[in-house]
Amino acid sequence: MALVVKKWYAEASPNDNGEYINIFARKSGLMAWALSLMRLDPTVYFGMYLDRVEFRVSKLSGYVKATAPVSAIATCYYGYAKPWKQALFVLLVFTFIAFSVAQQSLIGGIATLLVGMMLAIGYFLLKRELSFGVTLHSGHSFAMAMRRSIIEGAEIDENSFERVSAIITSIIRRYHEGGGHGAA
Repeated sequence: MALVVKKWYAEASPNDNGEYINIFARKSGLMAWALSLMRLDPTVYFGMYLDRVEFRVSKLSGYVKATAPVSAIATCYYGYAKPWKQALFVLLVFTFIAFSVAQQSLIGGIATLLVGMMLAIGYFLLKRELSFGVTLHSGHSFAMAMRRSIIEGAEIDENSFERVSAIITSIIRRYHEGGGHGAA
């Protein structure tokens, strides 16, 4: 399930709630956006505190919340997937259609090819997914896969998740240096 960001906070100093990281996201899509206007949208929350990590998934039927101490975090990861194969497929389909149309009308063929190029580029830009998560020593993972949202307008990129990873690493380091008490 790809998500889009509703709220983002990732700083080296905590916010008023004690969160160093607060990522609040909803399912992507027009229907999910409409549900968000009524505050009925399924959401995912990732929060990093000095002493714990929280992950909550809410749906219309309820929610599940998981909390783990900082000492339980084994790894933090992030990355992205570019849908270049799907975009190339869209372009190839429109190229084939454009050649067929061009036999009747050269301008129609060129217009079809241009539409295909715009659709392929749009697909590539909007369907790129960024993934982020932490894995606990138990093997359980708190993960999110996110896309760019036109509606919310939040531009989250791999640099944003690199910063999140650096903050988590810093909190883990401080935890271990502080004797396992979460001291700063």
